[in-house]
Amino acid sequence: MDFDINHPFPVSPALTKEEIQERYWKCLYTSAQQEMLHYWVVLPKNIKPTELEPVTFAETGLINIGRYFTTDDSPYLEVWAGYERCQWEMNASDWLFKKLSLMGEKVLHRRLVGKTSEQGIFADVLTD
Repeated sequence: MDFDINHPFPVSPALTKEEIQERYWKCLYTSAQQEMLHYWVVLPKNIKPTELEPVTFAETGLINIGRYFTTDDSPYLEVWAGYERCQWEMNASDWLFKKLSLMGEKVLHRRLVGKTSEQGIFADVLTD
């Protein structure tokens, strides 16, 4: 994969805890129909949920369970939360890079987190 080093990737927050609380909210998703589907994500306050019903994308094998996007006139930002049930164990970062490739996403920068263990190596990724 090619990475564009001209896009800085945040490793630690540049804001104070108070500034983060002022600008962001913690979205907690819990599906009553499927107990396994729980996640939380920190989003800017101008991003709100728009779709919370599961949508299957056969091309990628993913099931989207949450779609969020900007609700004001600020620059458009869209966040999706999806999953895939896998029959075998794999490294989470390998899985992510394969899915991004299938979706045609351009990876601008990545940061691998963790050491090789039973949990594997995880990836923070910035895409275009």
